[in-house]
Amino acid sequence: MEAGHPLVGLTGGIACGKSTVAAYLREKGYPVINADRVGHIVLNPGQLAYDQILESFGDSILTENKEINRKVLGNIIFNDGKAREQLNQITHPPIAQLIEERLLDLTSFLDSGKPVFLEAALLIESQWRSRCDQIWVVTAPRDQILQRLQLRNGLTAEQALARIDSFETEVTNVLERSGSSTAKLKEFKKSISSVRKKIEGHKNKVEWSGNLFRGLSYGSVLILMALGLAITFGLMGVINMAHGELMMIGAYTTYEVQLMFGHSPGNPVDHYYLFALPMAFCAAAIVGLIIEGLVVRHLYNRPLESLLATWGVGLFLIQVIRIIYGDNIGVNSPTWARGGFEISQDIVLPYARLYLLGLSILCVC
Repeated sequence: MEAGHPLVGLTGGIACGKSTVAAYLREKGYPVINADRVGHIVLNPGQLAYDQILESFGDSILTENKEINRKVLGNIIFNDGKAREQLNQITHPPIAQLIEERLLDLTSFLDSGKPVFLEAALLIESQWRSRCDQIWVVTAPRDQILQRLQLRNGLTAEQALARIDSFETEVTNVLERSGSSTAKLKEFKKSISSVRKKIEGHKNKVEWSGNLFRGLSYGSVLILMALGLAITFGLMGVINMAHGELMMIGAYTTYEVQLMFGHSPGNPVDHYYLFALPMAFCAAAIVGLIIEGLVVRHLYNRPLESLLATWGVGLFLIQVIRIIYGDNIGVNSPTWARGGFEISQDIVLPYARLYLLGLSILCVC
């Protein structure tokens, strides 16, 4: 820019707080051109970049409304350096053109000598570096960057690591091209390494916690099954291989009650479950009594024969259910059983699994 027409570049690392600084500048009356928002415009249907991106990345990145899903596209480019470079080659020219148009609209403001700010994450490595009279770099503590990156973008630990890797590669290339000292490169890589270690530690904690809770919830189901098997063997001396099929009867009873009440994701009728739970137990008990009267009664204290007989009964029940319902149906949980309780960042205990644990504890007690 010419003297008296200052253009100030506003940049910084990923999730460092650039938007917070930009919002403050807007409150003070300074125009801020957001390169990311301009970049979103060039992704819209009808824009030249839209067709070129589809040619390069395919229709899998589109939403149902035929718009480019930026989250899907982001996951692709932050895990593939060549794809990221290809996207930059497509989008940078139209982005630069739109920014120039915005600057022309602000000619009267620039003529007053007041600065216009250009907010861009990749300002240093772009052509705008030489156009700016000043460059302001926003920084933030590493812990804060990690928290913002995961909460703001809804990223998993793996995705956050991918984006930090991408940012590290880009900045390292710029520093090397600009002839920065070895000490600066080492300091930068040390900072990135520290952030990566914290993300990996967080990822491991989340995975360990998830595996532990899944193990407990699966174990609670097995405990309920084991209780039933232990009771039948202890009281009658038989091994009931149709025990799982009795649980299946209860599940399909719940499905029928759901249909009776008209419960669906779009039309939730949560109280159906109050009727489905006792009816599932009753239906399974009735089928169990029939099996006991026709088959098991004649095989008391004969474990091997009861095992083979009830195995055959189980196969029969499975085929009957397949004939009636097919293979692909599902029970829609009540709304209160959806979602989960977040005890810590990214560590979520699903309500449905908590319910299973509570039910198992109640039965055992």
